[in-house]
Amino acid sequence: MGSHMTRREFLAATGATGLALASPEIARAGEARRLTPWKHATIPPRADSMFQLMAQEKGFFKEAGLDVEFLYFESGITVVQAVVSGDADTVDIAPSSTFVSISRGAKVKVVGSTGWAVPYVLYAKGDIKSFKDLAGRSIAISQPGALAEVLARAMLEKEGLDAKAIGVQWLGVGGDAARFQALIAGRVDATIDHIEYMERARQAGLHVLGTTSDMLPHYIRFATVASERAVRDRFEDLARFCTALTRGIRYSMEHREETIDLGVKTVKRDRADVARTYDWFIQNTALQPDFYFPPEGIRFMQDLNVKLGTQTRVVPPDEVATWEVQKRVLAALGPYRR
Repeated sequence: MGSHMTRREFLAATGATGLALASPEIARAGEARRLTPWKHATIPPRADSMFQLMAQEKGFFKEAGLDVEFLYFESGITVVQAVVSGDADTVDIAPSSTFVSISRGAKVKVVGSTGWAVPYVLYAKGDIKSFKDLAGRSIAISQPGALAEVLARAMLEKEGLDAKAIGVQWLGVGGDAARFQALIAGRVDATIDHIEYMERARQAGLHVLGTTSDMLPHYIRFATVASERAVRDRFEDLARFCTALTRGIRYSMEHREETIDLGVKTVKRDRADVARTYDWFIQNTALQPDFYFPPEGIRFMQDLNVKLGTQTRVVPPDEVATWEVQKRVLAALGPYRR
């Protein structure tokens, strides 16, 4: 007896086939609808961005139900403005400018940290052999009041030197790469810049006057900052974002070659430069796999801001930060052990 299908059977079969063929597209569309949008602002990628970007690379944000978009701004000041204005849900920055904004009434909170030690160096022309030799010379920064100027002034102050009194000239040049290029080209006498340029600085005959991790050990590299509105109204999304971000930090600490590959792909730098940056972070315990922000860092950085004149008063820790998100991160991941 020949085989045949009824009309109902045919439609059922072809409908199922059509659904199967379309299922990848349908699944992707469904996934996009299910994921919650989240905007995260930070400075443009540099070698150490490989640690913060690992969560995106490995899909940890999507696993947490989030569709994360990274927004990039040239300086910490404009990054803070992004979360204050509501253009971003969270930001990752060196928090000195955040403390200034909070002291002036900004409704934002530090919720944790992915990295402590600051990987910056004060590079100078070959004839500048000490901090005292910076008298009357020019130092490249990104913009007035941003991280580069704060760090350079703090390092000078640590050496007993007042930048204004010795006639330091601050020249706004731009981000890390632009500042280093300005120094190499001879347009400025010194700059505060990333450790990834250390080898190129040596080859160019530049002097290293000091490193921030040695001179300013309580200065925090990265703080994750959210608006008070996000802490209050989107706490679950915020906790999921921070947990996924921390998963990425932990993964990068345990997968050296894969993390260096990501750094090379992201910043188009020589692999040896990126590898040196990776090793520096691991050797100096510069990453924070428990997402913890130390209260002593809050006090130190605010005291420094007041001393440098960028902040008029020290704000109590509970007005600056909340540790509730970090507790949720630890509840989800457990304390880091390796």
